Amino acid sequence: MAKKLYDFDITIVGGDDFYASYETKQKAVTDMEIGWENGEKSYLRLFQTPILDDEGEIDVNYYIYQDLTQQHEELAEIKKLQKRADAFLQQNPQGITVLAADKHRLDLNEEYQRAWRGGGYDDLMAKKLYDFNINIVGGDDFYASYETKQKAVTDMEIGWENGEKSYLRLFQTPILDDEGEIDVNYYIYQDLTQQHEELAEIKKLQKRADAFLQQNPQGITVLAPDKHRLDLNEEYQRAWRGSYDELMAKKLYDFNINIVGGDDFYASYETKQKAVTDMEIGWENGEKSYLRLFQTPILDDEGEIDVNYYIYQDLTPERALSQFLDREITRQGGQT
Repeated sequence: MAKKLYDFDITIVGGDDFYASYETKQKAVTDMEIGWENGEKSYLRLFQTPILDDEGEIDVNYYIYQDLTQQHEELAEIKKLQKRADAFLQQNPQGITVLAADKHRLDLNEEYQRAWRGGGYDDLMAKKLYDFNINIVGGDDFYASYETKQKAVTDMEIGWENGEKSYLRLFQTPILDDEGEIDVNYYIYQDLTQQHEELAEIKKLQKRADAFLQQNPQGITVLAPDKHRLDLNEEYQRAWRGSYDELMAKKLYDFNINIVGGDDFYASYETKQKAVTDMEIGWENGEKSYLRLFQTPILDDEGEIDVNYYIYQDLTPERALSQFLDREITRQGGQT
């Protein structure tokens, strides 16, 4: 009862002056923050309610305080959460749009504008699903999360008017309210266009490599860094007289090989450079084959062998012809 206004640390944060009703003789509302010695703060709303006498002067003035401290703290927490949500949306490197329970957009970020090639924020906010040429190529339906109220993942291809295509992976992330209904739904897009193009290029290169191997008229086997076979073609099977599975399982010592010229059989593994080897292979029936091996190591970025193409040129027919001609020359020379 003895304290004065200046005994308190009061800050008017809104509404009317603390004594406004004494000036106007009318009701007034004042929002204030009170600081306490322990560092805490209170937030009060003052309803000034003057009671006038018959002469229109103030008889008494009811100062009615509503303690809004808890509401203020809750509002501050809500603002903090909202700030986090806004930062998650606007500063996210992935394209995001926030959808309402009825599927209309509530907000979207800059990366979404880039990925969806809009004419700006307002343009994309107004567009509908059917305004885009979308093809679902994997995963869940575009609105699956609205049916299940659970997370969903959708892979899609978007065709553009200039003939280009984008590939996006959509992460549908519904946020449910206390009743288990969708409050908002975060549609988060991962742009996989570059990865898709790189994968397409890799597949193209793989197709070329497969064609080089399988359609090559020379016998080829592909060796790993530890020298085991990764693959081989039909001409290799013919030259080495075995089936695919049989030859894939065989080792070097399973054959009767005699190096007759050029480099060692595994020279390229030592030098990491191309090598050429001439060899004679003896078979159980007494026949012999003559092969020229072109060792072609492919190095990785660290300069180590990634794979090694062993390409065989079958010289047996030429060798047989050469031997025949040698015999004929010898025979005819003996007749003269």
